[in-house]
Amino acid sequence: MKLAEKMQFICDKSNLTRGELKLLFDCQKQRIDDLFIPDRVLKLKKQEVDLLALKYKYNPQWLGNDAGDILLEDKDWQILRNQHAISTATKAVKGIGGLSDITQKKLQQIMCGIELNDSSIIESALSSIPDYLMVPKYDIAASAGNGSVINDEAIVDHLAFKREWIKSLGLEAQHIALIDVRGDSMTPTISNGDLILLDTRKGQHLCEGIYAIHLNDGLLVKRIRIKLSGLVEVISDNAQYDTETLTQDKLASLVIIGRVVWHGRRV
Repeated sequence: MKLAEKMQFICDKSNLTRGELKLLFDCQKQRIDDLFIPDRVLKLKKQEVDLLALKYKYNPQWLGNDAGDILLEDKDWQILRNQHAISTATKAVKGIGGLSDITQKKLQQIMCGIELNDSSIIESALSSIPDYLMVPKYDIAASAGNGSVINDEAIVDHLAFKREWIKSLGLEAQHIALIDVRGDSMTPTISNGDLILLDTRKGQHLCEGIYAIHLNDGLLVKRIRIKLSGLVEVISDNAQYDTETLTQDKLASLVIIGRVVWHGRRV
């Protein structure tokens, strides 16, 4: 099968558009167009082969020279993912000078876990470093303005916090999360771009404090205040934004994602 035919087959089988292929390869549009012109390009680049293999399980041998099955078996695909993660982590760690051999190995293991999105690998690497806890950072932006819809809840990173400090806040390791904040309605308390740590335990007694909430189809960071009448006020620390009062009817649509217990920002 010629390369142009092969690329069309891949797009049809994996339901890929040329635009999505361009994003995957991180290349110019002309490169993608050339791949679909017969005899214009004879071979895929190694990086392109790796991306198609890792993302869609295409057999690198088939991509390169039509050898073997079109798709990898699950066990072979997992081996390929592991090899890629180890290679990526090794290259990254080598670029950091001044690390001991033990630290290099632990860091490499942690980066492998992040690359594979496997928390068990990360926890294993940190098992001999009990002072620190790796807290997951989620791909969710909470708006401190007029609201931001949750689109993706994938873990995109981990940050290390002292276990003793986490415990001093009365938090449980399995019920904490980090997310970014967008908007200015909570300034000066919380600013646009701040990172916030949430206590995500369910069934918490709602009291006055700052929370990440789901309301009106958006994820918000707001101050919550309970009035003696039982009404709930959703408050912005920025005086330019109005306070919203929730009646009992509206209260049913309020979902508490987590209580904000810490925030960090760049200086």
